[in-house]
Amino acid sequence: MQVTDYIVDFIIKKGITDVFGYPGGSISYFVDALHKREEVHAHVVYHEQAAAFAAAAYAEISMKPGIAYSTGGPGATNLITGIGHAYYDSIPVIMLTGNVNTYERKGSMGIRQRGFQESDIIDEMVLVVGKGQISYAESEIVGKYGFSKVSAIVEGGKERYDSVWQGLKAVASDEEDSYIFIHDGARPFVDNGILKRGYEKVKRFRACVAGMPSKDTIKVVDDDGFAVNTPDRKYVWVIQTPQVFEKALIVEAYSRLMAGEHQDVTDDAMAVERMMNVPVKMFEGSYQNVKITTPEDLEIAEL
Repeated sequence: MQVTDYIVDFIIKKGITDVFGYPGGSISYFVDALHKREEVHAHVVYHEQAAAFAAAAYAEISMKPGIAYSTGGPGATNLITGIGHAYYDSIPVIMLTGNVNTYERKGSMGIRQRGFQESDIIDEMVLVVGKGQISYAESEIVGKYGFSKVSAIVEGGKERYDSVWQGLKAVASDEEDSYIFIHDGARPFVDNGILKRGYEKVKRFRACVAGMPSKDTIKVVDDDGFAVNTPDRKYVWVIQTPQVFEKALIVEAYSRLMAGEHQDVTDDAMAVERMMNVPVKMFEGSYQNVKITTPEDLEIAEL
């Protein structure tokens, strides 16, 4: 039983037959618990303020506490007028709101979330760092923030593919039917939803990459900077990470890549496409999954 099931059970035991609210993400477990039970009716209104007043009216008519619910943030603050009405007229009401997801809480850690560490999909992490940064990463990142899934910290190389290859060689798991998520440390806003979507896609397609449809019109230019082509925007995606692959597939792709010419390979999907002739499936990342590469990016991220 979840806490929300207990709350709904409590409401029913008090003889309350109707509750009022406007659903949202952070109250979804409560809404789900409500709809599992036939003894109580959930009424969806058009605004949280209406839910609060409806709950107060129910209380006055039924002589039982009125119940209203909303999601967190501004949704919760929209209940305030109805709460004030109930307070001044001494009407018994219970207002339930959602809260920030546990994995999004900053707490005392100094960071908003721990991404891969908190995902039940991920069993092991390999951290690839710059030359001479292993000790710093051990104490100031892994130890400080409790990244217990980190099995190895290794130095990267001159190019991206060199660093990825060092990371692949350091993976401790020898299970060939496992999957590898390759992610840029410059994208700190990856969330569990992105990881889950990548996991579902890789099980079906063997190779997949996070990305989002381009919001902008893209121009292909020649060496002189003149536009020569305008791709149809519905076919243009902006590539993100993680890029997710069957372990055996990506290891073999990089083995072949590192044995030959590879200067023009700019990401892991390209390595799989060229070395293994395997198509790569796109899956939805997030427009918030931004890459921090400039001081301006950092200022935006800190908002």
